[in-house]
Amino acid sequence: MYSWRVKALRSWMGEFKADGERQLMVSDLESLGHLDQYHYRGLAACDEVIATLGLGPGMKVLDVGCGVGGPARYISYKSGCSVVGYDVQEELIEVGKEITEAVGLSNKVDLVCGDAAKDMYASENREKFDSAFSLLVILHIPDRIAVLKAMYEALKPGGSVLIEDMVHLTKEGPFTTKEGQLLRDMVGAHKVSDVERRDLLEAGFVDIEFRDLTSIWRPWSQQRSDDYEASKERQISSIGEEHYCNRSKFYAAVAELFRGGRLGGVSITMRKPTVMERNLIKGRAALAEERILEGKGGRWMEIKLATSWALFD
Repeated sequence: MYSWRVKALRSWMGEFKADGERQLMVSDLESLGHLDQYHYRGLAACDEVIATLGLGPGMKVLDVGCGVGGPARYISYKSGCSVVGYDVQEELIEVGKEITEAVGLSNKVDLVCGDAAKDMYASENREKFDSAFSLLVILHIPDRIAVLKAMYEALKPGGSVLIEDMVHLTKEGPFTTKEGQLLRDMVGAHKVSDVERRDLLEAGFVDIEFRDLTSIWRPWSQQRSDDYEASKERQISSIGEEHYCNRSKFYAAVAELFRGGRLGGVSITMRKPTVMERNLIKGRAALAEERILEGKGGRWMEIKLATSWALFD
């Protein structure tokens, strides 16, 4: 899915270096669009990550599914924070490191080829990060709970998270057979389901909020498909007819899925509770297992206290 983008990125960098006028800058990358930013809405989504999580100098941030590092570089450059990005695809990390070094951000942005769902449990990563984000990646990961728990482990107490992902709008009914095939074969989605709060609670997060992005992503995906079709000649001359056709089919498939009304988008924000909050949650959970005998009207009554999770719904 991404090899043509790597090829196009290296070609673009080669052309830039050939001009030899000046050093490559992060601002130069803004013109690359989907070659550098694999998620929806490009830099606008990155700006929302910065604003929502309150990122700034001195903060350490985790990017799960960083691709070639486009969001990591932009967010670090704009906010002053340091970003560590994880991706399992070595090819993307390699070209991402080349670009990061070229723009002079190697001291602020570290791209790692590895499985965040496993590597976050290493002692050097536990409770290391102030915040974490993941943009349109979780749907590609087979075990969603595992990666959520790993992000939880990596965060400092009180650390915040922003996730953007596709979601199944279950009220509109199940995906059709064709839609399921498009999601699997074209989008590469292991699972697109309704986002259940209990999954996030199971991972340990609190203060969970959902923002529906469907009304934004649906027209955006259609416009992307239309614009790509309109640029057919330019795209073919740049990346070749085969890659153009594959990309055109992909964009059209995503637009079709959103038009069907059963595919949506969501932004989830949440945080890891502080040490005292966790102690309180554990204490309440312990009380929930106790039975208190209380006398009333000469009779004994058994009362079981409720758990505290509802406070964080």
